[in-house]
Amino acid sequence: MPLLPDEKHILQLADKLRPLTALEGWKIYLSILDGHISSKTALALRPAESIEGVVRSEADKGAIMGLRLARGIVGSILEDAESIRKKYTSADVDLTGDD
Repeated sequence: MPLLPDEKHILQLADKLRPLTALEGWKIYLSILDGHISSKTALALRPAESIEGVVRSEADKGAIMGLRLARGIVGSILEDAESIRKKYTSADVDLTGDD
């Protein structure tokens, strides 16, 4: 079974992103995102006392979703790559992602 183009792309991305996750700067980045997620969550959970408050709360919820996406996308790519590698473990397929 040949490696699909999307699978090859995920493997290539994972190979480039994996070293990033080992850096101290990556841990700092995640910590910053976590702080923003926490503060936006606290704001979104405040009771809305007006229509403006409801709108602000909805904006905060949107920001939370974006921050969670930013926090999780690299991990998701790495998990997908691992699943692809497991899928082809017994097959004679080049899993380097190289052309």
